[in-house]
Amino acid sequence: MTGSIYAVRNVWKQVVPDNQWFTYRIVVQGKTVRTYINDMLASDYTEPSELWRPDGWQGRRLNDEGGTFAFQCHDPGSKVAYKNIKVKPLSDDLTSPGTPPDDLVFEEQIVRLATDNFPLVDLHTHLKGGMTEDEALDQARKYGYTYGIAVNCGLKMGFESDEELNTFLDSYEASPFTWFAMQAEGREWLELFSPESRERFDYVFTDAMTWTKDNGLRMRTWIKEETEVGDPQVFMEQLVDRIVTIVTTEPIDIYVNPTFLPDEINDQYDELWTDERIDRVVAALKESGVALEINNGRKIPSPAFLKKAKAAGLKFTFGTNNVTAESLGRMDYSIRMIGELGLEPGDMWLPGK
Repeated sequence: MTGSIYAVRNVWKQVVPDNQWFTYRIVVQGKTVRTYINDMLASDYTEPSELWRPDGWQGRRLNDEGGTFAFQCHDPGSKVAYKNIKVKPLSDDLTSPGTPPDDLVFEEQIVRLATDNFPLVDLHTHLKGGMTEDEALDQARKYGYTYGIAVNCGLKMGFESDEELNTFLDSYEASPFTWFAMQAEGREWLELFSPESRERFDYVFTDAMTWTKDNGLRMRTWIKEETEVGDPQVFMEQLVDRIVTIVTTEPIDIYVNPTFLPDEINDQYDELWTDERIDRVVAALKESGVALEINNGRKIPSPAFLKKAKAAGLKFTFGTNNVTAESLGRMDYSIRMIGELGLEPGDMWLPGK
């Protein structure tokens, strides 16, 4: 996408609609490359002193001896109009304003995936713990990620009515570099928010962390004092029933925080998530066409669950569900699962695709 430092730091969201003029500025200062769309920083990359590039891509580096400019229409049949092209030479001895990556092993993984056009997208991020949108975008540019920023919508979780939500949406201007998501909370969310409100978001996701047990007890499984698991096997049967109902009846795009278990039984994860239970959830996701999140924060689902999901042909997303800027992280678990599962770009779900 426009704004990428191609095969090094890719941009995965179209920032400007088709058939609309925009300004595009590229600045190379020292070893730092920055791109700007309509004067907004899109990519920010500083080459490390020890540079790795895949075979056949060795020339994709800054050259002290100079280089060339090119205009490329990448896809057959594509049309691009451009005007007012200007070049301003800068001094060769300028210092690099950016900071190069310090973890060169991880940098190689990122560049390898960027070269393969693998969408490094985290669709489950929050502006929580005081984190600003600018801080989120700084983190995204650091690794060449694209984020989906989500707002919580549900009882005691954020916005609780159409009126509250629409008042917020009318005043909020999302960054063109991020997608905008509705995190639907609790099973009553469909009664609280209209289809028109939901359609103001790029996508909708939910989880099964709030539901009602057969005995009428409301479960909020991430809050210890509100969780009474009881018999783990009975709990699991009810949990799987609820998951199947949620993903087959609620109008969502992604099922997030998947396979989450309360702390008191999480040490039994592999025992409780039996093949039969995994198969039921995978079949429900397949039937509904809902994508399955690979969650970085909780490192779930397990590789065993994900292998069954991949074999069934499910689509995947990456998500962190951060609560602070520090917990946003760098998608280590998802990137590990790309290699372990042999995921390809076509296995991933993206908004609007």
